[in-house]
Amino acid sequence: MTKLRTKLHLSYLPLIILMAAVGVYAILLTYYLVSTVERLEYEDIRSTNAVSELITAVNRTNAGVNLIFNGYREEGGEIIERNRATIEEQLRLQEASANRRAEGLTAELKEAVNRHIQLVEMALSPADNIPNSYTLRREETAQRIAEIGASIIELNSRSIADTFSAFEMRTETFIWVTIISIFAALLLALLLSYRISDRIVHPIEEFTEKAELIGQGDFETRVSYHAQDEVGRLALSFNRMLDRLRAYRRLLNAEITQTRMTLETIVKNLPVAFYFYDQEGELIITNDAAQDLLRAPEWQEGPPEDVGILRRQVQESRKLYAPDQLDDALILHVYNEERFFLPTVFFVEGDRTKSGVVLMLQDVTKLRLTSDLKNDLVAIVSHELKTPLTSARLSLYMLSEEQFGDLNEVQRELVATAKDDLDRQLKTIQSLLSLSKIESGSSRLERQTFQPRELLENSAEESRQAVEDAQLHLQIEAPQTLPAIEGDPFRLQLVLSNFISNAIKFSPPGGNIVLRASPTGTDEVRFSVIDQGPGIAPEFRSRVFNKFFRIPHQDKKGAGLGLSIAREIALAHNGEVGCESEMGKGSEFFMTLPRRMEDNGSARRAAMSTPAPQK
Repeated sequence: MTKLRTKLHLSYLPLIILMAAVGVYAILLTYYLVSTVERLEYEDIRSTNAVSELITAVNRTNAGVNLIFNGYREEGGEIIERNRATIEEQLRLQEASANRRAEGLTAELKEAVNRHIQLVEMALSPADNIPNSYTLRREETAQRIAEIGASIIELNSRSIADTFSAFEMRTETFIWVTIISIFAALLLALLLSYRISDRIVHPIEEFTEKAELIGQGDFETRVSYHAQDEVGRLALSFNRMLDRLRAYRRLLNAEITQTRMTLETIVKNLPVAFYFYDQEGELIITNDAAQDLLRAPEWQEGPPEDVGILRRQVQESRKLYAPDQLDDALILHVYNEERFFLPTVFFVEGDRTKSGVVLMLQDVTKLRLTSDLKNDLVAIVSHELKTPLTSARLSLYMLSEEQFGDLNEVQRELVATAKDDLDRQLKTIQSLLSLSKIESGSSRLERQTFQPRELLENSAEESRQAVEDAQLHLQIEAPQTLPAIEGDPFRLQLVLSNFISNAIKFSPPGGNIVLRASPTGTDEVRFSVIDQGPGIAPEFRSRVFNKFFRIPHQDKKGAGLGLSIAREIALAHNGEVGCESEMGKGSEFFMTLPRRMEDNGSARRAAMSTPAPQK
């Protein structure tokens, strides 16, 4: 099997040979032209120049002789001597450069020049020795030299003319050879282009066409190139690849169909209402639970506005909204009943026709009612326990003051321990009562306008003794230019006090606690308490504000209600709380409040609840 590369090389071989032949011919022609020019310069041109100079020198010697006859012997003698040397030098040059056709004339020229020199030398002798025919003979000799020189120059001119005629013939021949070679090269190039197109370009075009068809989903096409070369092997591999793709596509289609049926079954039987909206807000997919809600009279024109607001917010932010607290449930009316639904909303990425928002509504009405009943029960029990516990506390204080007699050391320790335990229980009961009032909405906020720094300073002053007892340092960072905010400063101070109490528990002795207030750039103010404690693991950060939650394996005492109370107070102010922490470096508990409270506190409370971790 001949390789495609070898075929291409063989196809280019005639063109290479033609170009090489033209190049060799051009080299030979150039060598001929150079050698001919050198011969012209050495023989014909030098001979012509030498003869011309010789004739000029002969004429000058005749002028010198005339000067001698006119009485200027010394000047005439100098001219004769100077030009005689020139005559001899030019004669030698003529003898050296004369071509074969001018050899006879050169001999005659030499003989005439010698006679002329003899006659000129006679002019240098005394006048008595000069015959009467001297001048005539001298002029005849000079005339003879001029005639022979003219013949030699004419002969050289004809030689130069013949040489240039040969140049023209050779040049014309080279031009025709070049023209013929160019046409031959063009013809070969066209033939090569056709062969390359037939062997390479056409198969590539077919591959491109088939690839576009495959891109459009046509896996039944095939490449029809069958030559025994590299392209043929590529075509064979391409067809085999198509066979495998067809088999894979059939398998994939079966798996996609099975997966789709499975997902449809799962979505259909989900115990929560499932809605999928495209980016235009059109409802595309629902399940049986969702259809049951849509059939309710209150839902005939679509889901309630609160649901629509959530969907649009998630579509714009592309973030997951998945609250996990019953307090964050939406209150919706279905079949003239008030029901509670916990929403989960997230955005599905894809092209414009397949992306959209998934909205799921979990009916938590029974759980919410159970939670409210539990809260009421806790409030009742706490209230009923508070009075006897307060009486018991008073009695223990009177005993510890030894108002009814002296106590021994063991009795004092038992009374002190009981008093501390009773104080802790009363504090827990008080927290439960406060939380119950806030959750039920019976605790009214006393709105005031105050400066953020003032709130920090009051909170710091309240906690200063506890900070000093723990050997910690407390500092405040709040610019004086912060705008005033609206809220209940007593309740908000309780939030910061809970944050500071947490920081005191977990900060090492000698550490710093920072109280900071800063603008967020969105007409809100952020209050932060930053400690240098061990930090909170990521899996617990979203749960620290839940009721009764305590981080496992910690030795700090507490009921787990302080941060939950702080969360409820912030939500009642249309704000939010959060925690940022890094293991080994400390934690930051923060509360973000708007400058002005909104009137629709319940709606704001649901929207601003602590979200689940973003995935």
